[in-house]
Parts: sequence; C-alpha cells; structure tokens
Amino acid sequence: MPTDTVAQIEALLGGHLPPDYCEWLCNPDSPNPSPAITRVQADSSYKESVTSIYQAAEVLRYVDMENDMIAADSGDFPPGMIAIGENGSGDHVLLSLRQTDFGTIHYLFHEQSNPDEKLWGIYHLSDSFAAWLAALVPDVQESQPSSQSYQSSSAQATPPPKKPWWRF
Repeated sequence: MPTDTVAQIEALLGGHLPPDYCEWLCNPDSPNPSPAITRVQADSSYKESVTSIYQAAEVLRYVDMENDMIAADSGDFPPGMIAIGENGSGDHVLLSLRQTDFGTIHYLFHEQSNPDEKLWGIYHLSDSFAAWLAALVPDVQESQPSSQSYQSSSAQATPPPKKPWWRF
C-alpha cells in the first residue's frame, strides 16, 4: 500500500515529504506521465528526457540505499536530496528536502557529478513537484538514445498548456 511505503520513507528520512509529492505518491490513481521531456531551467533552451518517475516502493529503495552509502561515508546524491525519477542513462530527477529549498525539483547530470569532491552537476527544474509535473511534455523521441533527445528547442518556445497532456 503506497501510504505505508510513504510512512517508511519518511521514517528513514526522519522528516516529512512535501505535501504535493506525498499526495501523488499515496494516490494509486495518480497519472505517471513518463516518458516525458523536462526543460533544464539553467539553460531553458535545452531539454532532457525523464523515462521514469518512481512510485513509492522505488523511492523507498533509493532512500534505503542512499542511507547505507552515507553510513559508509559515500553517497550518490547531494545531502538532503532524494531520487524521484531518472532518464535511463544515469541522470536523476531529485527532490530537495533541505530547509533552504524544500520541495524544489532538480536534475542531476551524472557526467558532471563527482560525489567524492562534492561536485554535483545539479540544475534547478521547478519550485514544486506539482509545477514540475504540469510542465512535462510527451517524449516523442523516446525510442532514440537520450543523447539525441537533448537538443535546442528555443525556436519552438510555446506557452505551457492549461491542462497537462497526461491528464484525461
């Protein structure tokens, strides 16, 4: 049951998840719009794929693994952030649980990250999970390798739709 798993996640984290994200995880009928494209706001002319947005059980697995790695003085993600999705090529969508930017969504480029040196390659995507979900667009290039889906789209700038494409 998703609510039990969310309670386990929060117990491992020692705190609460943002309400919009918690509601999405707890509702088994929440739409999961992956595969999708997200804009990397550090340079808004670029986009990146999101092949999977994790359900509660997968988030729990990542939080548990990360806790084990931190206990061994390691870790794949910056302190105070958890993985909530990925692109299938080693990059992750992260949710911040830090006091300074609680609930914000970020993209971690693994090629730019070196956890040993505390260099993370993180780019801000959205101020909230709900806003990030609403801004996702369908990945029409899903069958191509992710390196080909990372391309300029400044000429195609269009306003976001009033209703997300994945809502019916």
